[in-house]
Amino acid sequence: MGLMDRIRRLERQSPEVDTYFGRRWFVDAKTGSNSNAGNKPDAPFLTMAKAFTVIDSGDVIVFRGKVREQLDTPIGVHDVKIIGGANRPRHADDHTEDDNIRGSSSATWTAPASGSTAIPLLRAIQQGWRIERVCFQLSGSATACVDAHKTDDAGDDERDGAHLELIGCKLQGTVGAAAGIGFRSNGSGFFGLYDNLFFGFATAFAKTGAAGGQVGWCEIAGNRFWDNTNGIVSPLYHSLVKGNYFGVHTKEIDLTGGAANIVTENAFLGNYDASVAAAGDCWFNNYSLDTTSGEVDDTTGQTTSVPVA
Repeated sequence: MGLMDRIRRLERQSPEVDTYFGRRWFVDAKTGSNSNAGNKPDAPFLTMAKAFTVIDSGDVIVFRGKVREQLDTPIGVHDVKIIGGANRPRHADDHTEDDNIRGSSSATWTAPASGSTAIPLLRAIQQGWRIERVCFQLSGSATACVDAHKTDDAGDDERDGAHLELIGCKLQGTVGAAAGIGFRSNGSGFFGLYDNLFFGFATAFAKTGAAGGQVGWCEIAGNRFWDNTNGIVSPLYHSLVKGNYFGVHTKEIDLTGGAANIVTENAFLGNYDASVAAAGDCWFNNYSLDTTSGEVDDTTGQTTSVPVA
């Protein structure tokens, strides 16, 4: 099975198909109540924070409406799936149905209307979480949409958001005033970013901080990066960057400090040589409109080697 076939299979999976041991929980950020049981669609919680107090490893949270919270995943809880309750991620705007019946459509996660702090909207500190079909909107003083966070502690004190997957999400900053980070890792690896849209960020995906060193064994495939200052800036190691689409960025892909990645089948609207390969990388069968570059075939637009600054 090819990589894109695997991505599509993951997108189609339902909680019943791939979560055998977990329970399902429901959050409606407009019409729910934290006094509800939360385990049925007609008795949802109001907040994601409440759902985080009851979940266990392997559980599934389905939500709709506009979550306005900044949260860490619970300690010791792994392999949770968060699903946005819409077919394609978009803003959860009010609509004309009776509020007592429906409330808001789609599923948005953004910062609190007041009192937001300089932290991510969601920080994964345990392994194996998956987020599907959620519209993340960076707002207030929040610094990133999703953060795979790692500490260098030992044993049960270690926190590591590795093996995180984002599938079919929309991550949005501010077009024309790009700020913040869409997806951030401070060293957690083994993550997968599949079929997401990133736009309006200072950096769409960035590695920050010293913990963990290189970011290894990751898959970044089928994503779209538009209207960011920078696309991917991370010391990736033994990772795959395949089939992504990049608008015009100061840095399209900058893998400085990484090593031995495969970068293939990506399309670049901007300057191909604005990208930076890591040591031992293999860049092949990429495409660019920058046919003035010595690394781009001026007839086919196919790249012939790693970018050269």
